[in-house]
Amino acid sequence: MRMRMKEMLTEKTDPWESKLPFRSCGVVGDIAIIRVPTLLEQRVREMADSVMRINKHVKTVLHQVSPVSGDYHLRGLSWVAGGKRAETAIRKKADR
Repeated sequence: MRMRMKEMLTEKTDPWESKLPFRSCGVVGDIAIIRVPTLLEQRVREMADSVMRINKHVKTVLHQVSPVSGDYHLRGLSWVAGGKRAETAIRKKADR
């Protein structure tokens, strides 16, 4: 997914922006959580749209705005695209 995402973003960004590393994208159920470099935060919406186009099952994209902290490893998230929700249902492989 990383290469396809980078290729998709290269078409929409300036040459210097495409050289910055895309941090990460994790998917839990039908919610994707993306981390982007500070210099690319103005492009977060475009990245979220790309994630939703590449992964058809993703219905919501959230942007991680703070580092992981605390005993429960919580992080600050902000809504970017799709449905405005932060909860999802997942099935573990053993539950199938």
